Amino acid sequence: MPGGQEPLNEDLIVRDLLFVFQGINGQYIHFSHLDDGFIVTPNAVVSPAAKKLINELSELGWLFRKVNDWLSRNFELQAHCTQVTQSLCFAIQAELTEYYRLLAILESQRSKHGPEEAANYLNLKKLYLWV
Repeated sequence: MPGGQEPLNEDLIVRDLLFVFQGINGQYIHFSHLDDGFIVTPNAVVSPAAKKLINELSELGWLFRKVNDWLSRNFELQAHCTQVTQSLCFAIQAELTEYYRLLAILESQRSKHGPEEAANYLNLKKLYLWV
């Protein structure tokens, strides 16, 4: 690895991605307004395969930010919105509630430690399959 640094621990990457899925910057993955997307910090050492998975999974965080921004704008203007727009906002909000439940399940899988839970442990590939 460049500069003799060790690659990032997979658990740290998964933890950051769970933040990214909520539109929040992680420790090693953050939103770049210049790139209009989430990127891995330049000082983080990540294998090319992991970087590819991170880039693909980070799109979910980008989409979350877009949907959440749209919802925020429309909730502020709710008095001026049509009933169709209001209904759409409430339907999307209901879907986001289910999305947060999925994230809670993923976080619980990530936090499991110990030999008996090793088969259920959430790694980068399993996270990719879940999403």
